[in-house]
Amino acid sequence: MKKLLVIFTTILFFFPALKLHAATLEGWAEMPQHTYAEGPSTGQFNFDVEVVKNKQVVQGFSAVLNTNTKNRFYFLDDNGFGKKNNSADALIRIYEMHIDFNTVNHKTGYATPISYINVRDPDKYLTFKIQADFNQYYNTLGNSTVDKSIRDNRLLTGADIDPESLRTDKNGHIWLGDEFGPFLIKLDSSGKVLRPEISLPNVVSPDNPTTNNLKPNLPSSGGFEGMAINPSGDFLYPMLEASVMGDVNKTLRIYQFDVNSERYTDIIYRYRLDEKATNIGDFVAVNSHEFLVLERNSASQAKDKPFKKVFLIDIDKVDEERFVQKRMLVDLMELNDPNDLDNDRQLTYAFAYSHIENMLIIDKNTLLIANDNNYAGRTYFIKIKLDQVLSLADFPKPNIINTNQININNLHTFGYDLGDHSFFGWMTVLFYFFATIRTTIKAKLTYLNKENCYFWLSITILLIFLGINKQLDLQSNLTDWLRASAKAHGWYEQRRSYQMLFVSLMGVAIPLLLVSLRLFLYQSWQRYQLTWVGIVLLLIFVIVRAASFHHVDIVFYKTVGSIRYYQALEMMAISIIIVGTFFENKKIRPLAKANGITNTIVNIGADGDTVSCPCCGQKPLALTKHGRVFKCKSCQHMYETRVSDESTFQPH
Repeated sequence: MKKLLVIFTTILFFFPALKLHAATLEGWAEMPQHTYAEGPSTGQFNFDVEVVKNKQVVQGFSAVLNTNTKNRFYFLDDNGFGKKNNSADALIRIYEMHIDFNTVNHKTGYATPISYINVRDPDKYLTFKIQADFNQYYNTLGNSTVDKSIRDNRLLTGADIDPESLRTDKNGHIWLGDEFGPFLIKLDSSGKVLRPEISLPNVVSPDNPTTNNLKPNLPSSGGFEGMAINPSGDFLYPMLEASVMGDVNKTLRIYQFDVNSERYTDIIYRYRLDEKATNIGDFVAVNSHEFLVLERNSASQAKDKPFKKVFLIDIDKVDEERFVQKRMLVDLMELNDPNDLDNDRQLTYAFAYSHIENMLIIDKNTLLIANDNNYAGRTYFIKIKLDQVLSLADFPKPNIINTNQININNLHTFGYDLGDHSFFGWMTVLFYFFATIRTTIKAKLTYLNKENCYFWLSITILLIFLGINKQLDLQSNLTDWLRASAKAHGWYEQRRSYQMLFVSLMGVAIPLLLVSLRLFLYQSWQRYQLTWVGIVLLLIFVIVRAASFHHVDIVFYKTVGSIRYYQALEMMAISIIIVGTFFENKKIRPLAKANGITNTIVNIGADGDTVSCPCCGQKPLALTKHGRVFKCKSCQHMYETRVSDESTFQPH
């Protein structure tokens, strides 16, 4: 007995990080934020991110189902970027994902989309207008045109519905739990809407498109966050995320819906959130009377005290007010990780993400949990080994027909369609066009005056290229090619190092370029200082856009009013160049136009000959050239070099 006590004490001493009676991390995987699939451009109305041209972002998962294949799962896209007013171009899809978990014997840890179905309403069952009914997104003049594929196929987007829960019934039909209504939406196995949306009696969200002047009594985003189904597949249990007005604070309703009659029953259960929780993330049936509830708050930093727990409830055990009993099953902030599957060099693991909205029972001992990244970070997937056994019933596997296969080796399509259909996009093109006209005129004038026209000619070529690139979006195609190449050759995860190298090289190259231009174009540098300010700002814009750092992008794509920071910077730079074509330093001009301001002509035998200031003997920084005017840095004396057979200077 004494010997056993010594062993037990030793274990506690050497392994203090191991938690007794805690679930264990059994598998870990991640999916990069910038994962795309085929589809129309996304992000045109989300001013916190860059527009993704001719692609759909694969992110924002809000529900998960099992499949008939190991390590493959169905994940539901929610409304895109988190709000009704920024997700009109984000399609509602169900993705089949292959998750290659990092486990004790298998070191990978990546999730990949395999195929998908689009949720659509070709038969016009839904009773409210959707984006496919409009010519411009949000039916607002000035917005870009609704993509043809959305209109032709009546695809549903994140401005139409906000699906947060997903189940399949005994007939193989798909049911979505929506937050905007809240609604239940019935689909066939290919994603087609089969009937009008089903409203929740006496409950209305502020985002409901069919309110008919009904007063909302549910907070926005308070609809069906979770929805369970019983083992026989004939009763759905949709669960609200927020309290209905008049209910006790932090109490949620669980409804019962009869699949056969397609009506709500009179049964309503009530659920009391933990004091530290603010929302539920998911709701899953264990058997006909036991369910799992994932509770959370939005905190993700230790100082903010994240709360992420899974509770087991029993609807057969309710009190007089029909509140269900519950007990904690898993604390997601205190998971054992003896094999350090996430490679953080810790023996414990905390799933401390702000939005955790996906939970699946894989077997009686194992759960799958995933976060909803809202396109603001990576999506993480974990398998948890429970420290207790669930009384799991036998549930039929869903049969979703995912007919749209994703080309895994080419997730990014390279096209040359017009890249920015917005008002500011075309305004920027107009600015480039006007600036090009002005710099072309200046180049012509300097040539006719027998001056050096290289300065204005170079700017004209640069503006023409950037103006064309504004709509062809060549840098995005280059970025996509580099990203695909990085994934194919295995260095994608080290991209931050390459980005830092790129920025460092640019940080050295750009100043050297500007110094070289100053020496070569000394006269233009002095004469057109305002234009040079615009050029520098334009180069800064190009470098920041090309580097594409996520944390820089978050700031770069914020808005001033309705225009993004990067749009404002680009338009400001072009505007300064345009204004600069009308202003110049009149004190620095060629001798022919100087009206006696230039004091001296220095004759040289050929361009590039060495000269000195005729007043103080100081050598100039720039190379000599016929017609070049120098202003001595020492004595401020001005003189002009001219190619001549003579090698003397003549004072005026």
